[in-house]
Amino acid sequence: MNTNEKTILIAKMYVGNYLNEGENIGHEIINLFKDDNGKNYIFITPYGNVNNINNIETVLMIGKTENGVTEIIAKATDLTPVYDDDGLNQQRNYIDKNNIKYAGIKLYDFFKYNTYKQEKEKIFYITFQAGNVLFPKEKIYLTEDKRKEKDNCIFISLGLPRQSMHQFYDENEKSFNNLINDETKWETENKTKKLSNNLNFNIMLNRFIKKIIDNEKNK
Repeated sequence: MNTNEKTILIAKMYVGNYLNEGENIGHEIINLFKDDNGKNYIFITPYGNVNNINNIETVLMIGKTENGVTEIIAKATDLTPVYDDDGLNQQRNYIDKNNIKYAGIKLYDFFKYNTYKQEKEKIFYITFQAGNVLFPKEKIYLTEDKRKEKDNCIFISLGLPRQSMHQFYDENEKSFNNLINDETKWETENKTKKLSNNLNFNIMLNRFIKKIIDNEKNK
């Protein structure tokens, strides 16, 4: 891929063995909520860092792929990269400087008990700040099986993300341009919500788990 061309990133959510280890909370929990200041932040699985980050114009968030089909959960646009090579200290400083909290809890404190292979994790907290996050008006699916293509199920010839949990696509690909730019398919306003200050950590965790369950039920 040309490193200067604008791209779409398809990113998986709510998947991976990482979520099965101990009491881990997936960092992508933030993707569908506003922080206490009303801003949206996006974490790209699995580690929060991506190549050619400045070329990414849209993130399509998807759930689990099953039988070559996955549901689009939301799209994020107007992206400002937060990740850089300075690492976790830079991210913690950014969180402090911008007072990024959810229900009164500093973002990095949500994940302080997370582990990776039984050791304290060392991954990023945020990949992008997003100016807009929109949900589909009706269910939209992506498929890598041409036979399953139909009005609400779009065939992508490059296939869906697998081991890396995210994958780049050329924004000039016709099917993606039609999907992303078709205003009839997306809500007209950002309907992500803040977490109320009276919600505690366990309620936020339960909402995250519920989204996983709901996503699987709707397959």
